[in-house]
Amino acid sequence: MHRSDRFQTTPIITGAGGHIPATLYRLATRAERDGKEMADVYAAVANRLARLVPIRSLEVEVDDVRQMLTVVAQERSGVRLPAAALSDGTLRFLTLAVLVADPEQRGLICIEEPENGIHPARMVEMTELLQMLAVEPTTMPDDENPLRQVIVATHSPVFVQLQQPENILFAQEVKIRTKAGTIARTLRFLADDSCLRSCPLTGR
Repeated sequence: MHRSDRFQTTPIITGAGGHIPATLYRLATRAERDGKEMADVYAAVANRLARLVPIRSLEVEVDDVRQMLTVVAQERSGVRLPAAALSDGTLRFLTLAVLVADPEQRGLICIEEPENGIHPARMVEMTELLQMLAVEPTTMPDDENPLRQVIVATHSPVFVQLQQPENILFAQEVKIRTKAGTIARTLRFLADDSCLRSCPLTGR
C-alpha cells in the first residue's frame, strides 16, 4: 500500500491493497477522457477519506522521468505527504475509498477487522463507507451500482451494534467428528436475529 506504481502496473487494487496509485490514476484519466476533471475524481475520494482521517486533499503525482505514479495527500495542517509516509490505517481507508469509486471492482470483497486504526467515534463513517462499497440490492447493478458483496470479520461490539440485524452472522466454534473418527473444530454461522438479544457482544 505504501509503494508507488510503475506506469505499466496493472491498475487494479490487489487483495493486499496494492496498486492504489495506478488504480486512482486510471479513474482520473478515464474521467478526463469523458470530458470531466481529474481533480474531481481525486476530490471525491479525498472527501470520503476526510470523514475518517485528517486529510484535506490528495492526488496522483506523475514522474515521467522515473515512470512512476505516487499518491500524495495533503493534511489539514497543509503538510503534503507521499503514501510511504502515511499510516497503515490511513492507507486502509484510502483503499476502501478508491474501491468505492471504481466500477471495475466487482464480486466478493472480504475485509478483516476494519475497525483497526479507527477511533470508535468514527465507526459510523466506516460503516457508511462499507455500505457504499456493497451493491444496492434494490437497484439494477451498473457502473453506478457495481455488483459487489462485502463480507467483514470483526471483533468490535461497537461495529456490530451499528449494523442491521439482517446483515449479521454470528460465528460459533463447534467440534465435529470427521469421517475418520477424529474430532475437528469448525465454525457454525447463526443468522437468527435473536442472537442480538441473547448473545453477549464480547467480540469473540
